[in-house]
Amino acid sequence: MIRRDLILIGVLVAALPPAATAQTSPFRPSASVLFARPAVNTAWADTLNLPRTYWIEGAVITGIPSAVFGGMLGYGFCGYDSGSAGENCVLQAIGGALLLGVAGAIPGALIGGLFEKPQ
Repeated sequence: MIRRDLILIGVLVAALPPAATAQTSPFRPSASVLFARPAVNTAWADTLNLPRTYWIEGAVITGIPSAVFGGMLGYGFCGYDSGSAGENCVLQAIGGALLLGVAGAIPGALIGGLFEKPQ
């Protein structure tokens, strides 16, 4: 009789799970990288540490031809408005060069800023 009770207890213990459900860790997805707090880097506190780019070269490469074309365009349009036949056309050429030089240098600087200089 005792032997039968011990066998029954042994079978019941073997059939039970090793740990109760409340004692195991629940099955959950891992934490998202999107909501993780970034590590604070104290080296960035006083400087920007931006990479060096080719923005100056891009501005020069596109600004100089644009300024030359703007100067020629300003000088070419000098006598077409009313009453300016006797004016000095150099001022209009300088104005056209400045206007188109800046307008041409901005896209060149933006495009040159996309490329990082080697260290």
